[in-house]
Formats: sequence, structure tokens, C-alpha cells
Amino acid sequence: MFYLADRNFLLQHIPVRPEDHCLQVISIGGKYFQERTLTFGCSSSPSLYDNPAEIILVLACISSTTPRHYCMRQLDDAMIIASLIRVKSWYEAYERVCKIIGIRLAGVECPAKACAPASSGQLLGINVDLFLWTWTLDEVKANKIFFLLFKILQCEEISSGEMSKLSGKLTHYSPIFKGKWERGFIIHSFSPSDPKDKMIRTTLNIKSQAAWWVRCLGAGLKHTPIPLPWTPASADPVLLYADAAGPGHGGAGAIAFENMVTAAFVPWPEYLNRGRAAPSGAMMSTNMTTLEAIAGLLALTMDPDRVRNKSVCLTTDNVAFTYAWAAGHSRDPYTYTVCKAIETVARSLNTRLEIRHQRRCSDIPTTAADTMSRGKVTDIFEAVGTSSPCRLGWVSRTLCRWLRDPKPTRLLGNKIVSELATVTSVLSLEVEWEDELNAW
Repeated sequence: MFYLADRNFLLQHIPVRPEDHCLQVISIGGKYFQERTLTFGCSSSPSLYDNPAEIILVLACISSTTPRHYCMRQLDDAMIIASLIRVKSWYEAYERVCKIIGIRLAGVECPAKACAPASSGQLLGINVDLFLWTWTLDEVKANKIFFLLFKILQCEEISSGEMSKLSGKLTHYSPIFKGKWERGFIIHSFSPSDPKDKMIRTTLNIKSQAAWWVRCLGAGLKHTPIPLPWTPASADPVLLYADAAGPGHGGAGAIAFENMVTAAFVPWPEYLNRGRAAPSGAMMSTNMTTLEAIAGLLALTMDPDRVRNKSVCLTTDNVAFTYAWAAGHSRDPYTYTVCKAIETVARSLNTRLEIRHQRRCSDIPTTAADTMSRGKVTDIFEAVGTSSPCRLGWVSRTLCRWLRDPKPTRLLGNKIVSELATVTSVLSLEVEWEDELNAW
């Protein structure tokens, strides 16, 4: 059973200090008003609102002796999935807490907004049936997204307001479709400060991501089994080390140590070493985040048999690279391109990949990765400090060709997987948008 609760007017219970009232001025119809409680329209409001909303949920869990992980919360929406007895106990405790604080709960007249204990219904725009253990998208909500997606596919321009609305909807549904990597070009095609009527050109990359979402949302309208959570990463993952040298000092290097030591190296092209722009105009010499990501992609592909069906931990000293990986997008289109390629390759090898940041140090693994990034392959044994056998790993020609003239795309990983399939076994990927494949 599950129960969905929605709180009304919680914002009126979050006061603002008198000295900050000057920051609470809003304009409506040419008139100005000053709010004394928190308004939800400020950029800082969601984070300020999140803490008290969590406190209410935790108090209800403590009062009903309900484990916190039985409950979920999305801003002011709180829900629980458990046995009928547990759901009713939590529901009564939740009502008591809200009554003590003075928060009015929304009624259950609209089941999509709030509902009594039930085994089927709508949760955050997704219809679920716990008896059949299936889920499906709400058709009305899906059609609103389809309208914006097909507008991107059919028109050469779309307004900033519509693109912003689409980005929020795709971000909301991305976890269930594993689509966090399919938003990068859409999210960063506009600025939040842009006027809503500003027109944005729908590039080929944006159209490609829109086509991907059309396929996924179409599948989401069918009754699909609720997926089981993926098991956490292994406590003993395969360790990969990657490093990128600065322009003029080498290239991308990678190394792994378990069983047989495997290392790989890709030199930087001449334009990058000279600090010049690529033929397409990309200035890669000042983009160390992308260069570090290239080293990470090299580490993942150099020995596919080592990482296939395994939990893998890739260590890097570039924190911006880890941020881009965790977010699933980046303001820099080249960083996004390489990170998306890493995700695609990992998916084709059924690899559970985690990218961790480690500050520069002088231990054996990081020293060896630094040595490889400088192209000193003959010195690798000295850096490793052992007489273990060492071999050079596989290097993708597709990656080298892309590096010679980088262009933003979401298909770099697909091309690398196609090449990888000629030397080892990979999982098949979805067929991509035909127009973009032809353009590539």
C-alpha cells in the first residue's frame, strides 16, 4: 500500500528576518508588495524550504516508529510504501505533526495531488499498480511533453520559456528512464535569465536528444514492470587510474594494476600542443576538464575484458570532471560529449562505473598514470615498482579521430562501441536517430 500527502501553505510558516524584508519585494500589476514570509519564487527558496519539509517527515517517522527509508519526499509531497498497518500508523502520525505545527494538508479529492492509503494510483506523474507491480506515464502529462518534443523536431526555433519548461519535465522523469545523460544539449541551450520569448535554434544535437525522449516516453505509456533497485557498487571494485598532461607535455594516459598491468597512451594533436584552435574552432588547450575526461574514456576502453560486468572505480585528480559525471551534463559541450561517451561505453560493457576525485599525490598508481600521460612508456616499470608483466591496452581510432577535430555530439560513445564490437563482445545499443547518424 502507499499514501501520498501534500502540504498546503507551508511557506507561510517560514518567517524572514525583518532586516531581510527588503529582499522580499515583488511586483504585480505595476504595484510593489513586500512579503514577510518566505516566497517560493526566489532562487534560494527550494533549499530553504527543503529543510523544514524534511523535519516534518522525520518527526512523523519517529512518532510512528517507521524507518525513514520507507518514505519518499519531493519538496512538499511526502509518501510511504509499506504494509497497510504501517501506512495507516504513519499517516496518523503525519497528520498529528502537521496539526501541532499548524500546517493544513491538501484533501484527497484530487488523487493525483493527495490520496488515502491505496494500492494503485498516481505518484509524481507516474501511475503505479502495486498488485500488478507495473508503472505507466500519465497520458495527459506525457502529451504535454510530446508537444514540446515534436515542436523541437519540426521547427528550427523554440522559445526559451518552452525549453525551460521541457528541461524541468525531462529532469523530473529522467531517473525512471535512465535518461540523465540525454538532457545536456537541451538544458544548456538557454540561460535562466533569458526572456521567455527569446527564440533558441534547435540544433541537430538538440533534435537528437528530443528524438531519444520521444522513443522513451512512447515506451513509458505501456504498462511496464517496476524495476528492482540496482545493487550497490562492490566493496572490491576494479581500479582504474587516468591522468592528462598539459598541452605540449604529452597526452592522455591510463593504467590498471589487477592481475596484469595494462596501460594506454594517446598523444595530443599538434594544434592542441601549440595552443591553437582545432579546425572546428574548439580551444581544447585551455579545457583541462575535457582532457581529463578523455583520459578517463581511454582507461575504460583500454582493457574491456577487465571491466565487463564489474563494478569499476575510476580515479581522477580533476574535480570538475567528477561533477560533470555526477550531474549527467555540463555547460561545456565537449566535456559533455566525452562524459556521455563514457556512460555509453560503460552501458555496453554492463559496467557499474563510479568516478572519484583524488587530490594529486605521489603514490604508485597516480605516479604511474602521470608517467603514462607524459608518454614515458619505457619508464612505467620504474613507476610501478614491480617486475609484473605490463602490456599496452587497446586505443580507439574513433576517439583519436574525434580528438583531431572535436565537435559536440551524443554519438561519440556509440561509434566507439561499434569499433569495440570488432575486438570484443558488447551489449547492443538502441538505434539512434537516422538523420544524425547520416550527418556523423
